[in-house]
Amino acid sequence: MSRYQDAIETATKALTIAAETGDTRQQAWARQYIASWYVRLGDYARAGKTRARPSRSRKRPGTGRGTR
Repeated sequence: MSRYQDAIETATKALTIAAETGDTRQQAWARQYIASWYVRLGDYARAGKTRARPSRSRKRPGTGRGTR
């Protein structure tokens, strides 16, 4: 496995944790890193899909509180 594939795997785990805790800021960072590594691997379609995925949480970034 290449170092980029290792990085994608690690960032995907971080994305899962961020989603479980509702931390949208960290979700965005993880998606950004994953997308950039897909670009370096030449997988532009997957990079675009990774970046385009919206956050499913209504919580404010970096907090455990809702928007209201």
